[in-house]
Amino acid sequence: MYFETRKTKNKTLEEAAARKYDQITEVRRSQPSISTIDLIETCFKPQKGHVICFGGAVKPKDLRSSQPSRAELMTKFQQQRDEDATTFTNRIDEQQKYINELHVDHQRAMDELKDDHRREMNTIQV
Repeated sequence: MYFETRKTKNKTLEEAAARKYDQITEVRRSQPSISTIDLIETCFKPQKGHVICFGGAVKPKDLRSSQPSRAELMTKFQQQRDEDATTFTNRIDEQQKYINELHVDHQRAMDELKDDHRREMNTIQV
């Protein structure tokens, strides 16, 4: 958001804004679980009125609520993705088993038809 609100028409930042943006990205990279408000207060100063980069409507208390951190959300997302992958794999295994059963049943039915056909041909020839 900081970059988007400070870039110029040619998508560059002024020198001071570029330094601040580099600081923000470095803190985010070194501390991926840091909350947004802690990141802002680390890179700027403690926020009292409105929170910088969020406009006048967002207050610090809004960001300090019991919302999960980025790391918690990423962990939850990865767990859900793993569960979905396991469920998907199980469904594929079930479908493969069903297809194999159909194949065995089909092969058995074809063998019975061939045997019936051979018997009929033997009775016609005799």
